[in-house]
Amino acid sequence: MRHPRLSLDVEDGDYSDEQSDEGGGEELTKEAKRQKRFNNIRSYIRDDSFWTETTEILRALAQVLRNLKFVDEDRPLLEFVWPMMLNLHRKATALLLPSVGTYGGIMPLAERKKYCDLIMQRWVYLHRPVHSAAYALNPRFHGSDHFADPEVRDDFASVLRDMLANDEEVGAALAEYHAYHKKDGPWADPII
Repeated sequence: MRHPRLSLDVEDGDYSDEQSDEGGGEELTKEAKRQKRFNNIRSYIRDDSFWTETTEILRALAQVLRNLKFVDEDRPLLEFVWPMMLNLHRKATALLLPSVGTYGGIMPLAERKKYCDLIMQRWVYLHRPVHSAAYALNPRFHGSDHFADPEVRDDFASVLRDMLANDEEVGAALAEYHAYHKKDGPWADPII
């Protein structure tokens, strides 16, 4: 979303302007060009459309910026990748797709779809089965029904098959996971 009156593609003080001064057809001086540019920027910032567009961009990018800040923290993140990307995709879809009906902004439909597509492309590029397994085993998300999502269930089983020698061990590990999830047996102790 770019305002036609304001070009921000100026590098290091290059204020070249092909238009001439309306008064006498003479070229504008460098200082006059700067003043003209300043006036354009000032009128653009005072325009309500600038603030509408800015608010919309912030709404669309807020979750992405929160996730980037989270990723910059100095702690292990493996178990948070899956829920973070799922939440980002859900918020983008709810905010930007017209089929949901909550979107009331001015961003064109093509841009909204492109935004959601970029998030999904990033998820496909980033996702590994170990992210789902780490999410399912994270005590912070213990109350969630992880296997309600087939992707998490299949990824978890895939990781177990890669780590364990045979199907019997995979079955035993799945039974242990279900006991952990239900807080049965040794997992019933509140200290654990």
